Amino acid sequence: MSGYDWVEKGFYYNSAICQFFGRKCRACAMCVEACPHQALQEGETTIEIDPEKCDRCGDCVSICPSGALGQKIENWRPMSEYIQGHESCVFVICEESSWRKLIEPQLLSEKCLPVGVEAIPVDQIGMLSEVDFAQTFLVSRKAVVVLALGENDIERPFARAAEFVGHITAHLFSEQNGRGATPLVSVIDDAETFWSRIVEIATIPECKLLPRHSLPEDEEKRQGFGNILSSWLKLVPPASPPVVIAHPGYAGIICESEKCTLCGACANHCKVDALRVLRSDNILYHTPIACLHCGACVAVCPEQALTLENGLRLDPSFFSEHVLTKCEGLHCSECDRPFTSLKRSLWVSQKLQEERGDDPIRRELLRLCPECRTKKAFFTYEEWTSKQ
Repeated sequence: MSGYDWVEKGFYYNSAICQFFGRKCRACAMCVEACPHQALQEGETTIEIDPEKCDRCGDCVSICPSGALGQKIENWRPMSEYIQGHESCVFVICEESSWRKLIEPQLLSEKCLPVGVEAIPVDQIGMLSEVDFAQTFLVSRKAVVVLALGENDIERPFARAAEFVGHITAHLFSEQNGRGATPLVSVIDDAETFWSRIVEIATIPECKLLPRHSLPEDEEKRQGFGNILSSWLKLVPPASPPVVIAHPGYAGIICESEKCTLCGACANHCKVDALRVLRSDNILYHTPIACLHCGACVAVCPEQALTLENGLRLDPSFFSEHVLTKCEGLHCSECDRPFTSLKRSLWVSQKLQEERGDDPIRRELLRLCPECRTKKAFFTYEEWTSKQ
């Protein structure tokens, strides 16, 4: 199905940062697994949508780790528009239809929200992801309550994203805020529990460690979330060893340097720049916060040198680029320019020797950069022809 089908249902699909798109090996397909209506399926090269099955619940948008899926639904408002200008409130986020049906009638009779509590009934809560809840806490500085009152809502991606942010804020701020391990972002799945807990939640003091911030400019989903968490970690000394929060869309990569030949296949298959090869110095760089835990790099590594560590690590190193491995470089024997790693050259030479036997000319060509190799191969061929 074409990209038109996505637009027709009010979504956009950015194949440039979709780790599934164009892959020969199976990579990320979290949106397919999350869709409760089986409206998404894995095509040969892309994620396809069946418009007849899609009800625009937004679960695919919420769970997409790279932000390749987003919404273009008319009148849909991002969370930033609801919370802007309401700083230092306890926010209660709920699907608008559930709010009207289960909460509002009680507000019109015997119940009332405590002072300082701001209700945010949103249309299509399923679109919200961890970056939305992190932004909300950034503005609140007190507490955020997410109501998952619909059938099976507690298992939907938006609720799991809120719980994820809740675990992060609990580890970073709850103790300093005098609340023990109380999540500052919590999920409640029934109206009765909400009314019994909201008075206590309303008494949670402002997080003094968190300075007042205006919302950041529009950023890509992963970059925006990473920037918020990175700023929080500057306020709180990391635990030792660092806390790891489990999540299917976040991971760090470990490389066995003795196996890696720095061929670059892993970086070539990573569309989100979690891996980058600097050829001039033969260095493989890794930025953990960018990693989607899709496994494409592990699948294509010919040496099986890479493994994934699931989860988001609450440590500053997780949010910045660092050297994953480094190899000694090989300089061209003709022009002296670095062009590959020594280990890679030896690996290729060994494989060719095993398959085709030893050849002095081939051995010499392998020590040349691509440009010099082309020139040398041409002249070698001319010389060989003249002797025939």
